[in-house]
Amino acid sequence: KRFYPSGEIMGQIIGYTDVEDKGQEGLEKLYEQWLAGQPGKVKVLQDRAGRALRVVEEVSPASAGTQLQLSIDKRIQYITHQVLQETMDEFRAESVSAVMVDIKTGEILAMVSLPAGNPNVSAERRAELLKNRSVTDTFEPGSTMKPLAVAAALDAGVITPKTSFRTGGTYKMGRYTVRDTHNYGTQDTVGVIRKSSNVGMAMISERMPRKKYRDFMTALGFGQPTGISFPAEQRGHLPHTEKISAFDYATTFFGYGVSSSALQLAHAYATVANNGVAMPLSLLKVEEPPQGTRVMSEKTAKAVQKMLEAVVSDGGTGRRANTESYTVAGKTGTSHKVRKGGGYAEKNYRAIFAGYAPAHEPRIAMVVVVDDPKGSDYYGGLVAAPPFSKIADWSL
Repeated sequence: KRFYPSGEIMGQIIGYTDVEDKGQEGLEKLYEQWLAGQPGKVKVLQDRAGRALRVVEEVSPASAGTQLQLSIDKRIQYITHQVLQETMDEFRAESVSAVMVDIKTGEILAMVSLPAGNPNVSAERRAELLKNRSVTDTFEPGSTMKPLAVAAALDAGVITPKTSFRTGGTYKMGRYTVRDTHNYGTQDTVGVIRKSSNVGMAMISERMPRKKYRDFMTALGFGQPTGISFPAEQRGHLPHTEKISAFDYATTFFGYGVSSSALQLAHAYATVANNGVAMPLSLLKVEEPPQGTRVMSEKTAKAVQKMLEAVVSDGGTGRRANTESYTVAGKTGTSHKVRKGGGYAEKNYRAIFAGYAPAHEPRIAMVVVVDDPKGSDYYGGLVAAPPFSKIADWSL
């Protein structure tokens, strides 16, 4: 009988087998052919009743299953699980998720979502509790999309970090109005990201050719499989930007009308941190780092890195993500949840923090998602940034 010593700490990644030891979820299902091995075959001498008396010849030997070495760091996985449990309890959230990626190798170091279940216990609710939300659930990334949209515009040469925008608090686009929380006045591109201005992003969208934008986001991994082939993985949604209204196109620049998994978002931030080179993701230990793919110029990546550092500086929305030992770079996000039947729920939110650490010579990229936090605090900077800080500080 299978026994999983890590229980719920690793349950959503490893998955489980059925009574016949066939993989049903997670890596058990993905690598069933590797793990199962092959039975051997022998010729036997039988009596009249068909009972085997002795082996006459070994036709083919049995082979054991292949051993797999995972990329997951058990210490980081445990710490992440612990911090997320505290976060879920504090904010009475519906669910919480976090995924951490090694920037230089593409290895997934931790992937946790709660609530979770123990694969060693009864099968009741097991499929639901062993659901790996970091890859199976998608969400609108909200303001965490803004630095990536700016990267697209910088790479296309339609703006620079010093381009000036008169944000003004509101901005009319046809019959719709884009709004900011406050009137931020005139801001350069760095200020648009630091203040998280929707108006500034809408203005940037008007300068950005639609096909170039979609091609850039596709190359960054949005709307695409991550490559790890995890069971039930969702690829998210990237709209055909040439076919939507100017307003709907603008909303994708601040993270609406587009959806992503936590792993996709972490991979995108890892690419920025890796100076614009995307590394293939892996749940298995990587002996030699594979060849990466350049998605944006190094100049663009470094410009966005500076903006992400500004977000976590004093006065930035993500300052609570900073750790005691390291400087952090990243972006907060707060998005309204989609209502069943369409539209957005007024009082149900998703709090997100996406970033990497250390800010200089980055090693890890991570995304924390808190689904439907209860109470007056629901912003990404207040809810998702602190657990990012704790996990990053203990992991490095």
